[in-house]
Amino acid sequence: MNEEKQFFQKKRETLSEYTNKKLAGLSEIVKNYINEKSLFKEKKMRRCLKDKKKEVSIYIKNKIDDFLHDIFVEINDELEELYISVIISEEMPAYENYVDGQESKLYPSKEGLFSRKRTVYLSDVEEVCEIIQKLVNQRLQECISSKINYIEMLIEEKQKEIENVDRIYKHQVQSKTIIKDEINKIDNRIAELKEKKKVLADQSKQDKLILDTYLEYARDSYLEQRNQLVSLINSKCDTHEKMILLLLIGVLDKDYIRVTGDGR
Repeated sequence: MNEEKQFFQKKRETLSEYTNKKLAGLSEIVKNYINEKSLFKEKKMRRCLKDKKKEVSIYIKNKIDDFLHDIFVEINDELEELYISVIISEEMPAYENYVDGQESKLYPSKEGLFSRKRTVYLSDVEEVCEIIQKLVNQRLQECISSKINYIEMLIEEKQKEIENVDRIYKHQVQSKTIIKDEINKIDNRIAELKEKKKVLADQSKQDKLILDTYLEYARDSYLEQRNQLVSLINSKCDTHEKMILLLLIGVLDKDYIRVTGDGR
């Protein structure tokens, strides 16, 4: 996108150079043409225009047309890649109208049936040329400026696209960082839990060993006492004493089952 923006900026710079191109010296060029074609006559020591065929007006239009046509062709070459252009056939009539608008000053009509036409001196022609030249240059600058403004709009749109992409990229980087931090936290928590599990497993194993030892000791003690009681029963002849010993064995069995959970 930056390359596109730079491309637009380059086009803008190139087009801006055309703002320095202006129609100049029109009055002097027309004056030389009048002298060359002898389109004047002397009146009171001054030269005045003598142009029944309106050759001067046609010449001015042709000079303006030649000047503008070359510029517009060059501008369109620059604008071609932007798919815009100066439509010469639509633009040129406006400049011709500037000449037509001044023709009444070059070729004045009679003010009345018996009146004479106003004399048009070469100084009047120079003044008309200056007016036309100014109008042509003003419109030319407006035409070029409108294309520059369009390119400025393209640059602005491209800048917005760049800023939007940058914003999305920064958001993605930020989101990626947040997710990575969360993953690290989860990994750390898993590591902590695994460590605790290992500690608990080791403790459970140790507790089981202690419990097994205790149960083994309780079983041995129980069997020893029970065997002693059985031996006493077998050695006694008195039924009452045997009954008491049997009751003691029952109590011993219950205590052993309660403590060990062994129902054997």
